[in-house]
Amino acid sequence: MAKPKLKLRKEKTGDAAAPKVAETKQPPAKAKTAARARTRTKPRKARQYPRWLEGIVNFYRETRGELRKVQWPTWRQAWRLTYIVLAVTFASGLFLGLMDWLFSRLVAFILGTL
Repeated sequence: MAKPKLKLRKEKTGDAAAPKVAETKQPPAKAKTAARARTRTKPRKARQYPRWLEGIVNFYRETRGELRKVQWPTWRQAWRLTYIVLAVTFASGLFLGLMDWLFSRLVAFILGTL
């Protein structure tokens, strides 16, 4: 392979005596794109949907793409989080039930119906 040509350029520091830095010359990006285009034998055929169905199909396609990006929990993490949710739900239900009972007794005492 041929060595890449080096091109010297001055650093943009404003100093007239700035050191010169070697810069490699890279081939244009179009060559890679053209090579990829030649390897493809047939262009992919796009599916045609009726206009009214197109929005629904796009919605599900985008949803599936987003769900692939999700980092799903392991079974152990899922069970542990389920236990936490159940414990917090039970504790808050117990607390709210107790507060309801206390306030109903307090209102009954104030009204004198106890």
